[in-house]
Amino acid sequence: MLFSLYGQKILTALFGGLFIALGVYTFDDAVLFDRISIFILLFVAILCRKDVNVLGVVLIFIAGRLLDETAWNIMLASGAYGSKFIFYALAAFIFFFTKYDRFSYCLITALLLSISIDIFTLVKQGTELNIQWYIFQITLVLTQRHCLLYRLPYTESLYPKETRSLHVDWQLYKAEGIAILLLTAMVIEYFIRHIFQLSDFVYIYNAFAHLNSIILIYIIWCIFNQSYKILLSNVKAF
Repeated sequence: MLFSLYGQKILTALFGGLFIALGVYTFDDAVLFDRISIFILLFVAILCRKDVNVLGVVLIFIAGRLLDETAWNIMLASGAYGSKFIFYALAAFIFFFTKYDRFSYCLITALLLSISIDIFTLVKQGTELNIQWYIFQITLVLTQRHCLLYRLPYTESLYPKETRSLHVDWQLYKAEGIAILLLTAMVIEYFIRHIFQLSDFVYIYNAFAHLNSIILIYIIWCIFNQSYKILLSNVKAF
């Protein structure tokens, strides 16, 4: 009786604390966080393998993590010019593909600013800046928003009787929007800092790692929270 009344709240608080601890522990180690987050997503995918809705959400973010790793290796292998061409071309394609989303204009704004600062520094200083990674990140997050939006109709086309909307869809959709705003602000600050030679203009840069970690932890938490609530409801039903 007590568990049915307070058990879910206690578990929510417990897991919430664990995820906060995870964020603090992995703050200075992005590689460790990526590995743990992928492990959590795979764990959720296994637990909820019979729920096509949760599984669909999880697969979107697992694919995102794998694309992130692939893009990083591409950037290291192809160098500055090669990775810029690939990431900028991909960003332009995704912009035209997702113009219905108002956040796509964050992508095109960041892309144009990045190209402008590349040309400026190359002509004026003869140096090459590496801001293309942020452009790829905005592109990836915008693509994930698109997949979240169309998860329901796509899943319904495959599993019409099992498809349902999840509250976590909207939570993640909004969180991805905030992530895009943060990444775009990073690019804008980068542009201002180099164009006007304001070396101390690093407010967003200094806060970026903290804010980005909070968003990523929140996303992983939302997915995990949705999965264990479904598992608890199945246990109660059983």
